[in-house]
Amino acid sequence: MTKKKKLIISLSVVFGCIALMLILFWTMFGLSKVVVAFDSTTINLTNLSQEEIVDAGKFDKGESVLFAGKEKYVKNIEQFAAEDKRFAYVKVVNIETVFPNKYVVHIVEREELFGIAYGEQFLICDRDLRVLKIVDILVFEDVIVVENMQIYTENPKEGDFLQAKQQALSKFCSAMIANNRDLSTQLAKFEKIVFEDYFDDFTGKGYVQMSLQTAQGRKFVVKNIDFALKQKFQKMFAVEAQLFASEVDEQGRLLDAEGKVRFVVKNADGIYVNFNVEEHDPDAKVALSMELLAHSYIAVDNLTLTDYLPREETDVYSMIVANNPENVEENPEDQSEEI
Repeated sequence: MTKKKKLIISLSVVFGCIALMLILFWTMFGLSKVVVAFDSTTINLTNLSQEEIVDAGKFDKGESVLFAGKEKYVKNIEQFAAEDKRFAYVKVVNIETVFPNKYVVHIVEREELFGIAYGEQFLICDRDLRVLKIVDILVFEDVIVVENMQIYTENPKEGDFLQAKQQALSKFCSAMIANNRDLSTQLAKFEKIVFEDYFDDFTGKGYVQMSLQTAQGRKFVVKNIDFALKQKFQKMFAVEAQLFASEVDEQGRLLDAEGKVRFVVKNADGIYVNFNVEEHDPDAKVALSMELLAHSYIAVDNLTLTDYLPREETDVYSMIVANNPENVEENPEDQSEEI
């Protein structure tokens, strides 16, 4: 036998072995089974079967589980709400590979968080601003009402992810969780969110602010919501704890660390600043009291800097602002007291 024939035979054996290994490889690791695991409550998913979810994923049976791109299956399931609104509450956490040839689709139920006013209706959305359902009135829904939201999505329907001018609302839940307020705490504390546009004379730019109304009757205003939202919530909660947990006297006036009444002065913008005997008229001072706080709100913002000085996310401050800057109830007796 010539060397050439031996080489041909050797190569044939090698290629045959490779082909056999590939066949065995694709047979062993070819996708053959897909199951669904529900990792949360299924209150709004009880009318969906595992088979329906698997069918919606359009899985390619026989495809190697080692090299398959699972993102397309996640997308298929998430987007199937466009065909069947029952899928609006479905959220795919991940698709787990179980060797040698099985997928486990981990599903959680999307939770209702916002009731966004839209015309004469309300869009019930989750933390990702996915529309879960649409209602005419809020009856049984335990949600935070959202007003003045400029929605870009045309004719939103169940399963849509809203696009809006105030897209920062999609970061609301994660920013709250970063401040140790889980979803149930958020729902218990906040009743309404109202968006407003405002103009900063210093920067010459327009921004969006978020007014939050709590179940306790307190009001917070977070300015420039597209920047450092987590840090602004952190400052907001810190100031709330500092003020409303303060020691007070028999008249409800806040006391400092030395047990003295804290005094403030309202400036031309309706903002209360700490009274300074060297800077302010003693007749203008008022006691910082629970009554004053009841007629004010806490605003949080980042320092307004020029474009030449970049903002830092930790560069956040707060202020107490009168609800009605020109007519706030003040106790005349408080104005005559000395610090």
